[in-house]
Amino acid sequence: MKNNYIFQQEKTIFWILKFVLAAYFTFIGLSALAQDIDEPESEIRQLSGQERTRLQEILNKPIDLGALKIDLERLINEKIQAAMQLGDRKAEEEAMQLALEHIATPGAINNVARIERDKHNYAKAVELHKKSLNLVGEIWKPFYMAHIAYDYHLWWKNADSEEWISNAKEVIARINSNRMNQVQQRAFLRSQRFVYWVLSLIERRNGRLPQAIDASDNAEKLARRAYQIQLPSDKPIDRTSLTNDVSQSLALKVFSYRSAGRLVEAENALRDYLRFAKEVDLTPLEKSGIYQASSSLRIAQRDFVQAQRFGDKSLELFLAAGRKEYEVGARNRMSAIAAAYAGQLQWDKAQQYFDRIDQSFKERRTINNAPYPFDRGYVALGRGQFSDAVTLFDRVRKSNIKTFGEGHYFVAQSSGLQGVALWRQDKLELREQALSLLEAAVSDLVHPKNADFLDSFAYRPEIRQTIISTYIEALLQTRSPQIANALGLADWLKAGTTQEAMADAAVRAAAQTQGLADLVRQEQDAKNEIKGLRDYLSGQAGNAQSTLPEIAAQMRERINALEKNRLELQSKIKAAFPGYERLVRPLPPQIDEIAKALQPSEALIFLMPEIKGVHVWAVTTKGGQPDTRHHWVDWPLQTLTKDIAALRQPLEALGETGTVKPFPNALALTLYQKLLAPLAGDLKGQSQWIIAASGPLARIPFSLLQVQAAQGSNSARWLIDQVALTHVPNVGSWLSLRSLPRNVKPDQPLLAWGDPSFKPAQAINSVVTPSASVVRAVRSAPKESDTDLEKDIIRHDNLYHEIPPLPETREELIQLARALQASPSDLILGSQATRMSVLNANKSGVLQRKRVLVFATHGLMVGELPGLAQPALAMAANGEETRNPLSPLLTLEDVLGLKLNSDWVVLSACNTAAGDGKGEEALSGLARGFFYAGSRSMLVTHWAVESESAKELTTKTFAHFTQSTSAPKAESLRQAIIQVKADPRYSHPVFWAPYVLVGDSLR
Repeated sequence: MKNNYIFQQEKTIFWILKFVLAAYFTFIGLSALAQDIDEPESEIRQLSGQERTRLQEILNKPIDLGALKIDLERLINEKIQAAMQLGDRKAEEEAMQLALEHIATPGAINNVARIERDKHNYAKAVELHKKSLNLVGEIWKPFYMAHIAYDYHLWWKNADSEEWISNAKEVIARINSNRMNQVQQRAFLRSQRFVYWVLSLIERRNGRLPQAIDASDNAEKLARRAYQIQLPSDKPIDRTSLTNDVSQSLALKVFSYRSAGRLVEAENALRDYLRFAKEVDLTPLEKSGIYQASSSLRIAQRDFVQAQRFGDKSLELFLAAGRKEYEVGARNRMSAIAAAYAGQLQWDKAQQYFDRIDQSFKERRTINNAPYPFDRGYVALGRGQFSDAVTLFDRVRKSNIKTFGEGHYFVAQSSGLQGVALWRQDKLELREQALSLLEAAVSDLVHPKNADFLDSFAYRPEIRQTIISTYIEALLQTRSPQIANALGLADWLKAGTTQEAMADAAVRAAAQTQGLADLVRQEQDAKNEIKGLRDYLSGQAGNAQSTLPEIAAQMRERINALEKNRLELQSKIKAAFPGYERLVRPLPPQIDEIAKALQPSEALIFLMPEIKGVHVWAVTTKGGQPDTRHHWVDWPLQTLTKDIAALRQPLEALGETGTVKPFPNALALTLYQKLLAPLAGDLKGQSQWIIAASGPLARIPFSLLQVQAAQGSNSARWLIDQVALTHVPNVGSWLSLRSLPRNVKPDQPLLAWGDPSFKPAQAINSVVTPSASVVRAVRSAPKESDTDLEKDIIRHDNLYHEIPPLPETREELIQLARALQASPSDLILGSQATRMSVLNANKSGVLQRKRVLVFATHGLMVGELPGLAQPALAMAANGEETRNPLSPLLTLEDVLGLKLNSDWVVLSACNTAAGDGKGEEALSGLARGFFYAGSRSMLVTHWAVESESAKELTTKTFAHFTQSTSAPKAESLRQAIIQVKADPRYSHPVFWAPYVLVGDSLR
C-alpha cells in the first residue's frame, strides 16, 4: 500500500515540464500575466471509453463501511485511483477524506494533507503531515519530513522549511542501509530522493542555484538507483511510481539548470530524460511534454527554426493522443510555436496560431482578455497593427508594474514597445506620449540595475534594438539635441550581444581575484534570491495557485531589503574593481568621453544598421571640442544583410572549396559611397579611423571597401590605401582600453602557441612543411536537421580529435619569432600547446612580461562543439577530451582570469569573425575578454586564411611594428597589407583583407 499512496503524493511530470516553459516565459517577459499559464494536463495516459466506464463505475459504487479494515482500505484506494485517472478532483478529495475517517493510515493522512496544502491551508497540512510522521517507520520518516519542509516552503516559513530538511538529512545519516533487504533499500532510496527533490526547490527559492542543481542531481541519482531494484512482487503501479520518480527528478534537473541560465546543461538534461523515456516507452502525450520543453529551450538559445519544429512535433503528439485544441496544453503549445515564428520574423504565421487559440474558445475573446498578451503585442507590432499592439502592451505594462515594480526590465520592455507602437502610428497627437514612454523605457533599459537582462536570450536583443532605434528615430525627427548622445545608446546595444556570456564568465573568473570574490558571491546570491522571489510573485515558479497576500507582502519586503544590499555591494565593487563593473554592468558612453579619448589624427565612426536603414556617426575633435556628424542611409536591413553575404561569399569560398572566386568590386565601391563618402569632407586630415560597426556590417573588414573603381590600367583604390583602420567590438570597451594605466612596459617580445595536437597519436615533434598552401578552417559539430530528438543525441567521443591539424603554423611562428627577435624557446608547439601551459604561464607571471602573444589555432564559436556555451580557443588534447570535448579549450572564462600587459594578442588561424552572425559575437566576447585581462589590441581574421599569405602578412606587420617604434599598430598592419596585396599572387582581397586590428592602435 505504501507504493500506492506515495505515487498519489507526487505530481505528474507535466507539472515540472510546465514549470520549465513557464520560467522561460517569465524570463523573456513574454506572457507575463500569471493567468497565461493555466492548469497542466490532468491525465498522463489516454483512457479508452471502456476503461473510463469501468473507472466511473468504481466511483459510483457505494462502500460498505462495515467491511473488514483490509477490504475497506482496498476499496477506498481503488476509488482514489479511479478518481485520479479520470481527473475528477472532487471525487478524489471525497475518497481521501473517507480514508482519513475510516482507515487512518499514513498514506490516507498524507493525501488529505496534500489537499489542504493545495488550498493554502498550510497550518492544517503541517499538522496532518506531522501526524502521519509518527505512524511510519524510520525508513519513511525522511519522506514525511520532506513533506513538512515543503509545506513550510510554500507557507513562506523559510527557517522552518530548512530545519525540517536538515532533520530529514540527519535521519538519513544515522540509518544503516547495509542491513536492509531489497524492499527496504528501495523504499529508503525513494525516501531520500524526495528529500533532495524538495531541497532543490528550497535552494532555488533562496537564490542558491548551484546548490539547487546539486540537489536535483542527487535526486536523479537516488531515483535511478531505486529504479534498478526490481522485485518479483512488483505490480504495474510499483514500476509506474519508480518511473515517475526518475522522470520527476530529470525534469527538475532541467528546470534547475534553466533557472540558472545554464541552457546547454538544461538541454543535456533533457536528452538524458529522452534516453530514459526510450527505456520506459513513454506515451505520445508524455513525449509531447519533452518536445514542448525542448522547444522552449531552443527559443531561449535563439534557434527559432528548430524551436518551431519541436513545437510542431509537440502539438502533433498532443493532438494524436486524443487531446483537443481547446485544452490549455494545446493552447500553450500553439503560443510557443507562435513565439518561434515571431523569432523568425514570420508574423503572419505567428498570428495564425493565435487565431487557432482564439477559435478554440467557445466564447469570443477580445483584446482585453485574450491570453498571451505580450506575445500577441509583439506579433501585432510586427504585422503593423499598431493600435492593437498599444492596447496589449499597456495591459502587460500595468501587470508588470504591479508584479515587479517601476523601473524593472520587464516594465521597460512593455512600456518601450508600447511607445514604439504609438510612434509608428505617425500621428502628431500621439508623439508626445510615445516619446515620453520611449525615453523612460530607454533610461531603465540601460540602468545598471537591469544589467542582469543584457543577454541574447530569445528575441530580447531584437526588442532592445526596436525600442532604442525607434527612440533614435524620434530624436532625429524632433531635432532633439540628444541625438549626439544617441551614439552611446547604439553602442550600448552592440555591447549587449555577448553580455550574458561576458557577465557569467566574469563572475566565475572573479573567484580567482582576491578581494573581489567574496563581494561578487554576495552580490550574486542576492541577485538569485531576488529572481526566485519575483518568479514566485508572478506565479511562474511552479506555484499552482496565486500567492497569498500576506506572503506576497513578505516577499516584496525581502526583495526591497535584498536590492538595497545589492546596490551597496555593487558600489563597493565599482570603487575597488572598475574593470569588472564595466564588464557586467556597461553604461552608454557619452560624446564628451569619446572626444576626450581621441587623438587629433583619429576619427571614430559608428555604424548601426536597423530595419529601415543605417545610422552613421563620425566623431572627431576640433579645437579640443567634440565634433559629431550623423547621416542616415536608406539601406533596409534585409537588403544590407544579403549584400554583405554576397560580398563575403567569394571570400569564404577559399575555406569551403579551396578556390578563389571573383570579388564583387562594384558592391565594395557601393558600400563606401553610401556609408562613408558623405562624411569624407569631415574626415580630411584623420589618418587613423576607429570603426565600430554592428549587425551585418560587423562581418566585414572595412579595408576591402573601394574608394575608387579600377580604370583602364589603373588599379582600384581601397580604403586601406588611404587610412589605417582599427575595429572595436564596442566604443565602451575601447574607452576602457584608453583609460588603462601602464606603469611598466613588457620587457620580452613573444610567447606563442601553435600547431596544437588535437589527436594524442598525432606526430607532434617534427616540423611539418606542407607541400602546398593550406587553408585553415574547422568544421562545426553536426546540427539538428529534423524534429526527432532521439536522432539528436550526438556521440562525440572523438569529435575533438577530428579538428583539422595546423602543421603549417610552425613555420609561421618561427618566422614571427625572427621578426620580433625572440627565442625559439618562446614557441610552445604540438602536444605542449595545452590549456594548462597557458594557465601555468599566467600563474608564473610570464604572460605579463610579453609584448606579443600568439595563438595559432582554431577559434571556436558557441555550438561548434557539443555544450560549448562561450567562445574558446582549441588547444592541444589533454586526454580528457574523449569524456568531455570541452576540457582542452581555453575558454572566455579562462581568458578573463589571465593577467596580461601585452601590445598584441594574435589569433592566427582563427575564423573568429565568421559570417553567420555568431562569429561577430565570438569575436566581441574574446576581444573584450583579452582587453579585460590586460591586452591592448588583437589581430584576428574574418575568414579562413591561406597559410603562405598569412605568414607574409603577420611577419611583415611585426617587422614594421618592431622597426617603426612610434607608428600606431594599425599603421603597421596597413603597411603589411599594402606590401602583400602588391604581390600578384595575393592581389585578391581573400589573401590580404581577412586580418583586422581590434582594440587600441596606440602603442
